[in-house]
Amino acid sequence: MSKKLRKVKDTIIKPCTNCYSPTHMIFNYSFISYGLDDLTQEEKAALFDRIIDLSSQEYLLISQRRKNTGLELIEENQINKQIPKGFLDSNSHRKFPGKYSVFRLYPNNNPTNGRVIGVFIKYIFYIFYIDPKGKLYNHD
Repeated sequence: MSKKLRKVKDTIIKPCTNCYSPTHMIFNYSFISYGLDDLTQEEKAALFDRIIDLSSQEYLLISQRRKNTGLELIEENQINKQIPKGFLDSNSHRKFPGKYSVFRLYPNNNPTNGRVIGVFIKYIFYIFYIDPKGKLYNHD
């Protein structure tokens, strides 16, 4: 038997027992820099309902939804706001992916075209802006 075969034969593959592989979206509120203070009670309730809806289903299902009930991506230059300072400085594993992830505060824009804007990295949605009136970017 060759040495190469012996090395492969001696290798033991163990499944990772302490690994966490998320299947659902997780929300991070640490970097909200716009809109939180301007929400009405009704908008706060709608935001809470949307977060419950999105976090209660597997990301794979959400990623296959249409943008009116799931997520959509928009280019960084479509929003005239800066990425919150602490986001990139506070942790080296977070890198801005170049596009914002957006979900609608109200599916189908009813009663308003409000949006929640942030970035999505490794199943974590970092919320940056809550835009209840839909004024941060052009929706056409």
